[in-house]
Amino acid sequence: AVPAGSAAAGRTLRELDLRRRTGATVLAVERGGELQVNPSPEFQLEAGDGLLAFADGAALDAMTNVLAPQ
Repeated sequence: AVPAGSAAAGRTLRELDLRRRTGATVLAVERGGELQVNPSPEFQLEAGDGLLAFADGAALDAMTNVLAPQ
């Protein structure tokens, strides 16, 4: 999830570059009960978004750190 206070809120998936930075691949984003499958690189994240990602344990930990509140 993208918590309140996360620096990821308001940024696009392209800007975050999660795959290169963490090894995690975002497959879908859940927002307000709706699922955005295969979001584009220009998809802008918001606080409260849930991310469905393909990741091993290390990549999941790294992604959680990137999304953590600042």
